[in-house]
Formats: sequence, C-alpha cells, structure tokens
Amino acid sequence: PPSLTKNTRFINAVTIRMPSALTKSVQGALAQFVKQQTCDDQNLPIDVLRTIRDETEKMMERQRICDTFDADPLHLFEDDDDNLIRNQVNRLFVQTRVLSFSRTDTKGYTSIESVVEIQRDSSMKNVNDSIRLTFSFERNQIRRQQYTVRSSSDNVHQNFKEDKLDVGSDSDCNNCHKDECDASNDRKRKRSNEFQNKHDQCVNDTFGTDVTYRIDLSKDHSKKERLIDIYVQAPGISPSINTAVFLEEDIVGQEEEGESFDEFDANGDLMKSTRERSNSEVKHEHKVIKSKDSADDTCNDCNDDTDKYAAFVDPDVMQNFLQWTGLEFDVQNALFFLMTFPYYEHEWDIFGFLLSCVFGDEDEESMETVHDGD
Repeated sequence: PPSLTKNTRFINAVTIRMPSALTKSVQGALAQFVKQQTCDDQNLPIDVLRTIRDETEKMMERQRICDTFDADPLHLFEDDDDNLIRNQVNRLFVQTRVLSFSRTDTKGYTSIESVVEIQRDSSMKNVNDSIRLTFSFERNQIRRQQYTVRSSSDNVHQNFKEDKLDVGSDSDCNNCHKDECDASNDRKRKRSNEFQNKHDQCVNDTFGTDVTYRIDLSKDHSKKERLIDIYVQAPGISPSINTAVFLEEDIVGQEEEGESFDEFDANGDLMKSTRERSNSEVKHEHKVIKSKDSADDTCNDCNDDTDKYAAFVDPDVMQNFLQWTGLEFDVQNALFFLMTFPYYEHEWDIFGFLLSCVFGDEDEESMETVHDGD
C-alpha cells in the first residue's frame, strides 16, 4: 500500500518498522562496549549490560529532573528577570546525580522512592562531601469495613435462617442421639453466622486512600532528618469534590516533649507558635492524626466525604538545607524548589496542602494564580 515505507515489513500480519538510524547506532556502540569490557574475561557480558541498564536509568531520572525544572510547572522562575534563581539552580544541577530510583504501581497502590545527591562545590557551607535528598511518595488504597446489625425483617438473612438453620424438635431427637443432634445444630448455627458476617462485610466495604509524601535531608552520609512531611486521608479512591479540611498533627518525631514548635509567616520568616506540646500529645514513634471537628475520626471516616490533610516543615532542617546548599532563597522559594522535583503524583493537591499548612490562608491566592497559569 502507498502508506507503507520501504522500511516496513509484514510479519504474521503485524506491522513492524525497521530500527531507526539512532537505534542502530546505539546497538553498535553497546555491542562494541560490551566486547571491550569482556575481552580479558574479567567481566561477564550480563554484568556489563546490567550496569549499563542501572546507570542509564539514573541518567534518565537526572534528565527528567532537569526537564521538569525547565518546564517550571510551579512558576519558580516566573518573576526571575535577572536569572538569580535560575543561575543558582543550574549551579546545583551541575553537581547533582541520582543515586537510586524505584517506582511501584499496582492496583490501588503506588510507591516512588528516589535519592538525589548534590556534590559539594565552593558555594556550599559546612559540607565535606555532599548532601542527599530522599524523596518518598506512597498512595495506598485502604479498605475500611463497617459491620451493621441486620434487622429481623431482612428477607435474605431471615430466609437463610429458616432454610438452613433447623434447631430440631424433641420428636426429631427421639430417633438420634441427643449429643449428635446438638452438634449438628451447632454446625448449622456456625455456618449461618459465617454467611451473615460475610454478607454484611461485602455490603459495607468502602475504599479510602492514604497519601504520604516525605522529603528527608542528610549531609556527608550522616543520619537523615525529616524536612517535609505531608499526609492526606481521603474517604474515596479519588479526590473529593468537597473542600479539603485541615488535620491537627499530634506527632512529629522531630519535636521534643513540652517544646514549642516554629512556624513560618507569609514572608518566609520564622515565628513562634503559641501552641505548646503536652507530654500526652507528643508521639515519638507513630503519626497520629486527629481532626479539629472530632476527637475520634475512626467511626466517621467511612461516612465523611471530605478529604483531610496535614503537613509539616521542620524550620531547623530547612535552615540547614539553605545553608548547606548555598541557596539564597526565602522559605517560599525553597518550598517551590523542593516540590518541583517530579517524585509525587498530582491527583491530590499536595503542594497546595503544604502551603496552606505552612503559610495559612494568606497563600491561597498565590496558589490559585499558579493553577490558573497551568
């Protein structure tokens, strides 16, 4: 047919295009490289190819980071007429490499893990070798079950009980041993209860979603510190049409007992919060999220159609990040920079939730401007 080119062949009624010039060039270069690395029998071809695959994936992730910043989805460089911000970002990217990356996608579950290293340069302070940013995103579909008591008027269960559950009469037991009759009736009652419980469970199952996104910071291979922590609790498998509400955090591993915690104002300056953590409120091992509207949300999760969120930025770790990298950013630009890395899904407005928790309602207009620009 006229639509086919000379590089197209029919094989078993399937159209297959011949390799392009670029593909042939890459194949030839790889074959020559593998041959060179295995000529002295020190390396196996499979080991060489595995190393090529792993390093290529890391290079692709680094390029994806650069392409994302070039696209500037959060408008970090929008008002950067003098290229002050862009020049600092470009300086960091010269020293940046991806150490590891993994993504898992299954039905109802997504996980993204990435470790990005920034090697030391002359503008970085108090750093001997490098700093590392660890990005962790997880979206998990949660089954929430409610068990309800069926009324006696339920035809399904009533019919089942009438048809399957025969407790027997005295006359029926005259022809059999009484213990055997009782054991048979017990088995029937057990089967009836199992059927009813299973039926109730299937009818009342609902699926919600938990979303978490964390960014950790470390220096010179030292212990990681939590820089950003975002949590979303959704009653469904997709964002609610209702306006999301804030959750009050009761944990944070970084906070000490009885210690007040810092927050940022709209200008990116630190300000002391008037709230104090009591000994009973501080949790060092687990995150406990409670709603402002209710002391116990467990019983209301399945009936509430509103998404809930909480977010935290550690001001001390943020200060370390800016000092170690040598970035002359205010806190707001630092958050825009960190959240531009492409390691989370955008189905829920995670970045908007973060800005709302850190700066309050004053930053909502700027976020609306960002979304309108997209």
